[in-house]
Amino acid sequence: MGNGGDGVTPTVVEEMARPMERVLNVRGGRRLYGEVSVDGSKNASLPIFVASLLAEQGQTRLLGVPRISDVEVLCDILRELGAKVAWHGDAIDIDATALTSCDVDQELGQKIRASTYLFGALLARTGEAKVPYPGGDRIGSRPIDFHIAGLRTMGAEVYTEGGFLVGSGRLGEAAIYLERPSVGATIHLMMAASLGQDTVTTITNCAMDPEVIDVARFLSAMGAKIYGAGTKTVKIMAVKRLRAVTYEVIPDRLEAGTFLMASGQTNGSITVRGVIPEHLTAVIAKLRQMGVTVDILGDSIAVRAGGPLRATDVMAEEYPGFPTDLQPCIAALLASARGESLVTDLVWTDRFQYVDELVRMGSQIKVGGSGVRIQGVQRLTAAEVTANDIRGGAALVLAALRAEDGMTRIHGIHHLDRGYAGLIEKLVDLGADIEEDVV
Repeated sequence: MGNGGDGVTPTVVEEMARPMERVLNVRGGRRLYGEVSVDGSKNASLPIFVASLLAEQGQTRLLGVPRISDVEVLCDILRELGAKVAWHGDAIDIDATALTSCDVDQELGQKIRASTYLFGALLARTGEAKVPYPGGDRIGSRPIDFHIAGLRTMGAEVYTEGGFLVGSGRLGEAAIYLERPSVGATIHLMMAASLGQDTVTTITNCAMDPEVIDVARFLSAMGAKIYGAGTKTVKIMAVKRLRAVTYEVIPDRLEAGTFLMASGQTNGSITVRGVIPEHLTAVIAKLRQMGVTVDILGDSIAVRAGGPLRATDVMAEEYPGFPTDLQPCIAALLASARGESLVTDLVWTDRFQYVDELVRMGSQIKVGGSGVRIQGVQRLTAAEVTANDIRGGAALVLAALRAEDGMTRIHGIHHLDRGYAGLIEKLVDLGADIEEDVV
């Protein structure tokens, strides 16, 4: 028969061996209504998690940390290094008293971008570090040159070996200039400079994002002396010891922005609770320009949309400008707005992998230079699409919520797990028609 002794054809064997994949099935056209609360900031939680290693004794308790896959990977990494990590309801405890290693597992470290922070933290605490080059979203070139240059300026010996970044030496006094106001480099170097022998480090051309301020507040609660976080110049006076503390991270402005846009996309009425509205000033301004009604009510934002969206130009840039991480999401809204829009990204100039997928859904989008030109269409149509990163995946979900004529199937949804805690469940509670399937 030519099918082997067990009677199973190669085609069936291959089918049986194929890994199972989770996909989302979304039926659009339903308006979203109700209230939703956001989790703590992913981009603040991850570096704060790492900074807990700087406490040589005691147990740090973090509140509001989102239960996302990036956090779970970081939990595994810290355990591999010898720290004790345990969830207790919505809180997570970290005790790094007995670190046993400065060598980060390659497979784990390459799964997330935040593993970079471990390099400076381990150098500051132990004088040694070995960390694999980071993974994370593929949204264009994301070099860590600024991180390495800053640590070398502080006196560390840093070199690469077999896909690892290897460092040694005690960090000392330095004056560091960042070629670009990188959030990651600002946080990383600020963290590394906090623990030492009474040295002073000055970092100029810093990022001013809320996440930078939150990490500085956490370090200050631990006993660090940090001045100017949230401005272009940050000064850090190193201290010999940092203590374990209890700390609550700020709300996730990117999750909040995603829900604000979901309301606008579906002509819905959503109240997003537990936010810091000033962190979303640029997002709110653009939604209002598009014809969405936005009301700020203390730590809540109410969004109502009742008609066609208007086209508008958007420029993603460093904070307090429009956030690059929400650039794909607002492009999904503008795909069905009336008129022509230009979306430019000055942070990640080739962050447009999602465009081809939106075109599959009937969007008229053309990529050129560091931006995209969008001609709004009257309606989007259901299609089979694939998410390539966290925020591009969120953009596809938003587009699917509006799409007509059937069901949109979204592959690659593991990316959403890295950046959003319970996104789909929250959207379903607001009235979305979304089901997860395994194929």
